[in-house]
Amino acid sequence: MEFDEDRVSRALERAWSAESSPTWSMQNPAHGHAAVTTLVVQDRFGGEIEKTVLSDGPHYYNVIDGQRYDFTVSQFDTIPMYEGRPATREELRISVTDSEYVALSERFEEALEDVDTESERSEKESSRMGTLELLDTITELLTSDKPRERRMGIGFLLFAVAGSISQVLEESADGSWFILDSTPGIVAAVLGFVGVVLIMDARRGETGE
Repeated sequence: MEFDEDRVSRALERAWSAESSPTWSMQNPAHGHAAVTTLVVQDRFGGEIEKTVLSDGPHYYNVIDGQRYDFTVSQFDTIPMYEGRPATREELRISVTDSEYVALSERFEEALEDVDTESERSEKESSRMGTLELLDTITELLTSDKPRERRMGIGFLLFAVAGSISQVLEESADGSWFILDSTPGIVAAVLGFVGVVLIMDARRGETGE
């Protein structure tokens, strides 16, 4: 999966623990995690490593596709001045034990899976709510006393059915969902077209109520 800053941040917040940094705490979970976090993120998404030298030593962060990402900046009261000095993995490994590195690597991969699962669940819930709202709208239009609104309701219903058929075909094993690929695809295209025509006609109000 492609790099996504928010996804990575959420996973790291779950993955940090006392096993990956002896200075970890509930109040400041990112504390002491700069080096090991930078290594683990580079393992997963590549890029370069840079550092800035602070009063208590170097602070490390990632550079991915030319963009700086400091996933442990929350440990500071004020954002540091980034110097952009190149750093090597060997330099970081000096301050990271094998057990800390392994602990964060494993927990990070598990956290990424959890974040992805929750995102998918949230998307499905949003889609379900959107579908319910659409059905409510269609029902209201279909039961209207106004012919124009009933036509619009039929148009929305046909368009929704066409969309559902296309989605099922798109998610099928062979991925064939284009108009000419299958009979259901042709049916979906026709329903969608008729639905759009009815909706546009109803909105123009070309016929009397």
